Formats: sequence, C-alpha cells, structure tokens
Amino acid sequence: MGAGNVRTALLTHQSLTPRARLVLIAMALTAHDNDSEKTAARRYFGGHEYLADVLGYARTNEPCKPRADGRPKHLDECLHHTDSSLRQVKKVITELSRAGAIRTLVNGRAGTNAVYELNLDLLARGTESVPLVGDQN
Repeated sequence: MGAGNVRTALLTHQSLTPRARLVLIAMALTAHDNDSEKTAARRYFGGHEYLADVLGYARTNEPCKPRADGRPKHLDECLHHTDSSLRQVKKVITELSRAGAIRTLVNGRAGTNAVYELNLDLLARGTESVPLVGDQN
C-alpha cells in the first residue's frame, strides 16, 4: 500500500504548508497505489481521527461506557480527539482541497468516514519529475 503514492506526494504540491504536506503524505501512505477489487487507487477513507494523530494531537481519555448490549468497548472506541483538534484537521483538508491535492468523493457523517481522491498526477500539477537517489534515467 501507498509507497508509490508517498513518493509522488513528496514530488507534488510543494507549495502546501508543512502540516498539509504531512497530512497528504499520511493519506497517500494508507491509499492503494493501484486499483484493487474493493478499492480504487488513490482513495483515502481512514478518517479524521487518524489524521489528527498524524498532526500530533493527543486523544482524550474519557470514561468509557459499555455498549448498549453490555459488552465492553475496545480502547480505540474510548479514546477520541477533541472537537478543536478535529477542526484543525478540517482546516488542513480545506487547504488540500483548495490546492487541488484532494477531491471529496463522499462526505463523511456520523459513523461513516469521508472518502477523498488524491490528486498525485505529476503532469496535471505541472511539476517535473525529479529522480530520487538511486533512480536510473
């Protein structure tokens, strides 16, 4: 997953703020490089919580109530980001969208993550491909 996307993300959208580039690289890392049976290439659907982790925001440790059926919740269901940290993620998402680095395919809502298409096409961005160390021409 994502190694080719990350390489391309490092070469494109160089005018982004460092926070936006970090989020784009994290999105690229989790997206498939190529189409699969279930997922198209360059689609990010990992949620804003993960992106808040990437940006270094701590999760809150609120008391974890059991599920409605009485079963205990998993730890990741109890640790969440504050509304403030998720607003910061949304600001970065807005920057990425305005820069043309991502496009929203599905809007998120309670219980469903948004889906973003990553625009990592070097030619579409007008960015020359710069060989990385060890690349052969």
